Amino acid sequence: MKRKSKRFDPTRWTTRLVPIVLAALLLGLAVTLAIVILAALGLTPSY
Repeated sequence: MKRKSKRFDPTRWTTRLVPIVLAALLLGLAVTLAIVILAALGLTPSY
């Protein structure tokens, strides 16, 4: 059985916020990778 941490007690706010922030970071990473791949293939518009 796991003991509860005495240093950090997650609140309801943090338990909802952490997955949202992680999903936003993963989405940003995916978009960045897609732009880099498209640029490497020469498919992005150049002005």
